[in-house]
Amino acid sequence: MASTQQATPARRPRKGKKSGPVTEYCALWHIKPGHAEQVINEIAAGLSSRGDVRDMYKKIGVHDARYVVLDNGTRLLITISFDLDFDPYFDDAIASLVGGDKSQIKFGWMNHLVEAPEGGYDSMSWEEFKNWLVETQTEADIFANTNDATVQEIDKALRVQQAFQQVLDHPDAAQALQHPALKPLLEEAAG
Repeated sequence: MASTQQATPARRPRKGKKSGPVTEYCALWHIKPGHAEQVINEIAAGLSSRGDVRDMYKKIGVHDARYVVLDNGTRLLITISFDLDFDPYFDDAIASLVGGDKSQIKFGWMNHLVEAPEGGYDSMSWEEFKNWLVETQTEADIFANTNDATVQEIDKALRVQQAFQQVLDHPDAAQALQHPALKPLLEEAAG
């Protein structure tokens, strides 16, 4: 009796340079003639459907992302730098953004690309989709991240900095701040 379960496709070797805890992803695709405006509109709609883009990206560990139409609307460049390695990042992003339901991720804009998979994005399993992303990826020759912190660590450091500034601004803090144990912290804050 034949199995009715679909076999999981073999995982393609992953690309993406790392710098500290950050991995880069870069792809340069061809846009189908006359589809440049649709690509950008659909990417923007997909991103904004999840609320504030910066908050959404922070939640899934994105340091930065760029979506650029080049060469008179014929090419699309996407660069993303994110925490973790390729698979944990993409798997966590799907779980965080859409509860693991790939159909809700709104990547239909990829169907406007010349390199779009036959049958479109919707016809692929999650593993097939990740393999397609890797197959069409252009790995950076050089990638440099300026710190060794994750997005969550950077966010926490900024919150601690803000809270410490509130302490420094409080009129009753002067006596407590005289303690010798706080000297390194105060020197760092002054620098």
